[in-house]
Amino acid sequence: MLKLADRLNLSKSETDELLLAAHFQQEYYTQGAPSSTADRGGHLYVAHIFIDENDEIPTIDITFTYTGSQTVLPMQVEVDVLDVGEFRFCDNEGDGDEDEDDLTRSFLLVSRNYDVKLSPALKGKSTSVKIAHLLRADEADRFQLKLNQDQAGWSLAYVWYYLRLTLLYDKPVRRLEAEPILLSLHQLSLMIFRTCGFLFIPPVANKIGPILQRMSKLEANRSASVEDIIRKVLGVKSKTDKASSVLSHRL
Repeated sequence: MLKLADRLNLSKSETDELLLAAHFQQEYYTQGAPSSTADRGGHLYVAHIFIDENDEIPTIDITFTYTGSQTVLPMQVEVDVLDVGEFRFCDNEGDGDEDEDDLTRSFLLVSRNYDVKLSPALKGKSTSVKIAHLLRADEADRFQLKLNQDQAGWSLAYVWYYLRLTLLYDKPVRRLEAEPILLSLHQLSLMIFRTCGFLFIPPVANKIGPILQRMSKLEANRSASVEDIIRKVLGVKSKTDKASSVLSHRL
């Protein structure tokens, strides 16, 4: 990399930027002080995670911030598939209203997009995605994980994934674990297969019901479609609903 920088006649600052982008230590330390285990006063935080289901491919939108004086290098995201709910096709699909758009947006632009391929076969396993970011003192960044289903899931109507995301950064490696996520990955489109119609059709009820019950008990940041089905089919309130109910009772 140093030979490349020399051939390109890069300045000291440009050389350090090139090295950091390639996950190497700086040569001249023009991009902030070197990060060491003995001199790390800052912290990396997951500021917000938004599950976007408005496009054909569901997306996990992640915003993270760094407070400190050293430069940090987020290098990898580990995706642990903690649990999977497999919902198969049914001849009777219920009708329902389209989910309203989540208007939650950030003024911070998405810097990069990464593809993640999931499969029901990954249950209890993990997959990783190599990322490349650079945060200096008091900076923030935002990236997206675009989820795809591999061929093993194409025979399913849709699949619920219970995921845990861990951001790996710096060397020696430090880990930042986010709140678990529960989302629905659709095989054809973002049309919500209304599970309430499935539950009253034996013997499908015996297959669908237990899956919904199990997944609804998982503590997670739920996507809008998953939250909608859990609330309407099982009558389980979301964290927001519970908080509003408690507040109303106290008032």
